[in-house]
Amino acid sequence: MKNFFTAFLLILAAGALSAQLTINVSGTVTDPMGTGVANVDIMIYTDSFPTGGVYSNVVQTDVNGDYSDSFQVPTFLTQGVFWVTMVDCNGNYLTQMFAWNPGSTDFTADFVYCANGACDVAVTATQVPGTILYNLAANATGAAPFTYSWSTGETTQTITVDTSGTYCVTITDNTGCESSDCVTVVIGTGGGCDVTIQNNPAGPLTAVASGQAPFSYLWNTGQTTQVIQPNASGTYCVTITDASGCTSSDCYVYDPMGGDSCSLFLVQVGPFIEAVGYGAMPYTIVWSNGAVGDSIVPLLGGTYCATLTDAEGCTSTDCLVFDPDTTCSVSLYSFPVQGSTGYQVGVAPNGAPPFTYLWSTGETTANIFVNSSGTYCVTVTDANGCEAEDCLTLALIDQYQVSGIVWPGDTINNIPLVGLAYLIVYDPMAGTLTAIDTVPLQNTPFGFSGYDFGDVPAGDYLVKVALDPSSPGYATNLPTYYVSELFWNNA
Repeated sequence: MKNFFTAFLLILAAGALSAQLTINVSGTVTDPMGTGVANVDIMIYTDSFPTGGVYSNVVQTDVNGDYSDSFQVPTFLTQGVFWVTMVDCNGNYLTQMFAWNPGSTDFTADFVYCANGACDVAVTATQVPGTILYNLAANATGAAPFTYSWSTGETTQTITVDTSGTYCVTITDNTGCESSDCVTVVIGTGGGCDVTIQNNPAGPLTAVASGQAPFSYLWNTGQTTQVIQPNASGTYCVTITDASGCTSSDCYVYDPMGGDSCSLFLVQVGPFIEAVGYGAMPYTIVWSNGAVGDSIVPLLGGTYCATLTDAEGCTSTDCLVFDPDTTCSVSLYSFPVQGSTGYQVGVAPNGAPPFTYLWSTGETTANIFVNSSGTYCVTVTDANGCEAEDCLTLALIDQYQVSGIVWPGDTINNIPLVGLAYLIVYDPMAGTLTAIDTVPLQNTPFGFSGYDFGDVPAGDYLVKVALDPSSPGYATNLPTYYVSELFWNNA
C-alpha cells in the first residue's frame, strides 16, 4: 500500500480555516518520591503553521501536580509536532516532543521535578544600565524554598553593590542541603556600554544601546539617529557613545530581496520572553545569555537578544527590554501573506485577559492585514484597565521565497531523498495550472531533503514532489502536493 508523500511549502498563507482539529496534552509533575509538585511552569509550543504563526502557552501545575492544555490546528494538516517543556528546579529545560495526526490527538507528558536531588548555587553579576552599580543574583537549584546568606549580611536572593570586592552567598534548600558561591566585582567609573542592531524584515534598523544615557549614534551612512531606514542592500554599522564616553559598535547585513527568508520576534509574556520565529525548518534559537530554545525566564530586568538560524543558514536577530515589574505589555509581529504583497500584523499581549485592541488604522481586532508600507501602532487594554502600546514599521516587498523540506508520509525522521520538486502557478480567474520551474531535491546540512525555487512574485502556487525510482521510499510513497494531497484542488 502506498502512503501519501509530505512536502512542506515554507511560504505563509492567509485564509479562513473551516475545520479545526483539537490537540489535547496533560500530565503530572512529581518529586523523586512520587508526590505531586504544585506551581511548576509547563510550556507547550508548536512549529510554525503553514497558515502563519505558532501556538505557545504556559500553564502551571495544580496542588496535585497535574496540568492540561488544548490547542487547535487546521484539519488539512495531516501531521505535525509539538513540544512540552518543564522548567526544572535548577532552571534547566526538560522537553518532550510529540507527533500528532488525525488519529492521534491526545498526549501525556509526565515529568520528575528536581530529579537529581542535590542543591547548588551560582552567582551572576549584571551591571545596572547607566550606573556603576552591579546587581548580584543567587541562582539556586534544589528543593525550594531557599534561604540566602550573603557575606554582606543580607538575606535576599539579589543584592546591589557599589564597591569592588569579592561577594559570597550560601543557600540552604528545603531539605537542609547547603551550597556556596562567590563572585568578584570590579567597579569602574565608565559604567560600560553595548549596542545591538535590532532588525525588522525589509524595515528599519534600530540601535538598542545600554550604558549611561544619553547616547549619541553614528552610522556608517553618516546618519546620527537611533533608527534608520536602509535604501539598499548592504552592511550597516553603528557606533554609540554614552554619557561617560564609552563606545560600542555593531553591524547588520541588510538584504530585503535576498535569498534568505527568515525572521524572529521577541515578546514578553509575564515572566517569560517568547521567541516567535519563521524560517526553513528545523531552526535553532540561541539567546544572549547562552540559553537555547523558544523561551527564557530572565532573573533580572534588562536587554535580552536572540538569534534564529534556519535550515538554509538564514539568520535573524531581535532584542527586547525585559521589565519584570510590568503589569501589562504588548509586542507586534508580522508575517507575509501568500498571494499578495501584504503582511499580517499580529498582537502578543501580556496582562489580565480579556484584551481590547485599537489600531492606528481604526481596526479593533487582534490581527490586521496591511498592504502598504508605513508604521502601524496598536493600543491594548487589559481587564484591569492597564494600557500598553507598540508600533511596527514595514517596508513591503513584491518578491517571495518558495522553499521547503520533504519527508516520507510514514515518518518524520531525517532520510536523504532523491527526486524532483515542481513549482506550479495557479490562475484563479482562468482556473488553470502552469508548471513554471523544476528543481532537484537537495540534502541540507541538518539531514533533511529540501527544495528552493528562489525569488518568485506574489501569487498562488502549488508544489508537487515526486521521488526518483532510486530514492528511499519510492516504493511506498505517491507523488503529492502540499500538504500530502493527491489532488491539486485539495492542496
